[in-house]
Amino acid sequence: MEIIVVDSDRAALERTAALLRRRCPDARVLPMDDGMEAVQYAYSHIVDAVYTEVLMPRINGFDVARLVRKFHPESRGYVVSRTAAYLDRARWEGLSGYYLKGAVAPEADLLRAEPWSAARFLARAHSHKRGEVCT
Repeated sequence: MEIIVVDSDRAALERTAALLRRRCPDARVLPMDDGMEAVQYAYSHIVDAVYTEVLMPRINGFDVARLVRKFHPESRGYVVSRTAAYLDRARWEGLSGYYLKGAVAPEADLLRAEPWSAARFLARAHSHKRGEVCT
């Protein structure tokens, strides 16, 4: 399994990549701090999943996920954000999941939310339940 992690915040990028490496020890996790770099990589390599921040220079995370899935329709796209503000758009984009960065819940690495359930997402965030990040 090959996973791309995209975030222009280097510290957040390294935390997310480290978490994915711990949770998915058999996967190759590739951190990238530029969305265009991730798209270019996906153009010539098989990518199984992309975890991306939304707000980045040059290209936003939704466009990164959309383009990766265009090259690899079977790949899964996930948003990783500090806020639940993009849940509706993640649902509209057909992404596989939405993760809240630990900034909202510092004791949790990432908290998972299904993009179609903002209420469920917020309930999980407040109760600090973790979700699976390899699928």
